[in-house]
Amino acid sequence: MTKRVYPTGKDHWRYRVPHTQETRDRISRANEGHIVTQETRDKIGKGHIGNVCSVETRQKLREALTGHVTSQETIEKIRQSNLGQKRSDEVRQNIVKAQRLRRSRE
Repeated sequence: MTKRVYPTGKDHWRYRVPHTQETRDRISRANEGHIVTQETRDKIGKGHIGNVCSVETRQKLREALTGHVTSQETIEKIRQSNLGQKRSDEVRQNIVKAQRLRRSRE
């Protein structure tokens, strides 16, 4: 008896065909309440190292966060994570630019 070979990738009949709304709803219901483990999050994070967002993506993110105010709790977490680390020359230059821009607007 020969082993059955199933088409994969570009040979598959559903390649690059989007899911129907009904299928998307079923997938959504099946994933309800599912919590992603920290281990999986770490693996996903490692996979994203070195990937740079395109200019268009950064523009969309910037527009989406317009008017967003960072909470004091988040600011404190960021501050704590950076304590004891020396700033690079590039970061120092960016801080100076931001301060000059802020002063020119006042």
